[in-house]
Amino acid sequence: MKVSDQNKLEFFKRGWTVVEMGFSKNEISKYYKSTLRLKEKALAINYPLQRCYYPHLFHKNIAAIESPFNKLIVNEHVEELFQRIKLGKTLTKLLGWGNSYLHLARLFTMENYKYRGNWHRDFYNWDGNLTKLQTIQIAIYLKDQDGFRIFKYGLDSELRDNSSNLKDPHPNPLLTAKADKHFYDEIKGKAGTVLFFSPGIIHQGNSFESRLDFHLRFSNKPLIKENYKIR
Repeated sequence: MKVSDQNKLEFFKRGWTVVEMGFSKNEISKYYKSTLRLKEKALAINYPLQRCYYPHLFHKNIAAIESPFNKLIVNEHVEELFQRIKLGKTLTKLLGWGNSYLHLARLFTMENYKYRGNWHRDFYNWDGNLTKLQTIQIAIYLKDQDGFRIFKYGLDSELRDNSSNLKDPHPNPLLTAKADKHFYDEIKGKAGTVLFFSPGIIHQGNSFESRLDFHLRFSNKPLIKENYKIR
């Protein structure tokens, strides 16, 4: 996975960028199928680290599987995928970090139901400076997925209270679930790509089809001091 100069320009201008993994269609298909097997095994053994946002009457609709690298459910091809994309080196190229520490690992597994989450920040004590970012969020797409929305960086900054050092009093901004398209970008999650974005920018999940994407949070420090909300 190679980070281009264009990726760097995009990230520091708008707070997000999408990087190609550089895999063939057959390789992407192999990693998708192995990730699907991971999900199926987690459900079959009733893996305890499951997350359910909106259960349905006749279906639990497990939204996510936490800690997907647990030896109880992980398989060799999923391990191979992460060995090949080398996220630590990628973050060094993109952000200049010396070390990267994984703080959150999740596999989103929502089924074919409409889902629209709240607009929110995962870090609400962030000062808004992209050049001094200490945390980053990553989405790994192995199938085509639409629906991830992120506020335009300049407009997001206008919503912050500059007199209070850009700190929001609430982890979830007081925004309706539906916002005008003028305010946000919608990411087209193409299979074989990785999305990097600042978790301090307002964002929203807006899914109308099944999901199967890895969601990771990294920091350049072993412990994260900023206030954050796990979602």
